[in-house]
Amino acid sequence: MTSGHITVDKTKLKYIIEGDGVPCLVIGMLSNFYPPVFSKEIKKYIKFIFVDFKIFVPSVPIDVNEISMDSIVKDLDGVRIFLGFEKIAVLGHSVFGIVALEYAYKYPEHTSHIIMIGSASPNMTETNLKKGSEFWESDASEERKMIQKKNNEPLTEEFLNMVSPTKALAQQYIANSPFYWYDQTYDCSWIWEGLELNMEFFDYFYSEIIRGKDITQKILNITIPMFLVMGRYDYAAPYILWENLIDEIPDLTYFLFGKSGHWPMFEEQKLFDSRLIEWITKTK
Repeated sequence: MTSGHITVDKTKLKYIIEGDGVPCLVIGMLSNFYPPVFSKEIKKYIKFIFVDFKIFVPSVPIDVNEISMDSIVKDLDGVRIFLGFEKIAVLGHSVFGIVALEYAYKYPEHTSHIIMIGSASPNMTETNLKKGSEFWESDASEERKMIQKKNNEPLTEEFLNMVSPTKALAQQYIANSPFYWYDQTYDCSWIWEGLELNMEFFDYFYSEIIRGKDITQKILNITIPMFLVMGRYDYAAPYILWENLIDEIPDLTYFLFGKSGHWPMFEEQKLFDSRLIEWITKTK
């Protein structure tokens, strides 16, 4: 493992590099958020680059009016340039899959692979998001719904106002484990330990940068190898929102994991590793 700081757009950001093989920029929140969820085995084939996502760093002063999808992907390319890679794979988990696609669309000459895990649908319009909510109502078991409801009962407005905004987000995420995990009682509190985010920009990113956008047509024009893994029990990013696109996207390899939710790289790690290793080896 190597770590240090890079300067992107006059901003000093922390980065961590783990593994060997194909260089892969992990698009996410902060550099310490994702490293624990990828195995030692997969790091033999992929050189993971975990870097702070500038808009989520609490100490970085940013004007929301300066933030756009273009500025975000430009920053990501600044990471590539600083580290000296001609080409990189881009990996996006959850809504960051959309950012990975946007990067590949803007910088195809510098993108070797696109990896999406539990990725949000490229169509984030209200109509499509409603289908996701309806999937929870129709598909989730009554036991799963009951656990989710019971978990949220202590999270009153008064309680959430007593903790920091990041801790309030973490408590809500943990309480909603039936949305995110195949094991509906899984305690994912370890993911959030020691994490503080710039919540103003977290909210802006989701409400203004991502929500309401539809980049379906962009995807259909991308000819870079894509790898998409979804979890059958992922209610945060339901696989059904991808179903009509699977056969239309050029050069897409798709897997639906039967015992996963939003984190298949962790919940079915051995299966995930074997699928990704086979794909990355074939497409190098």
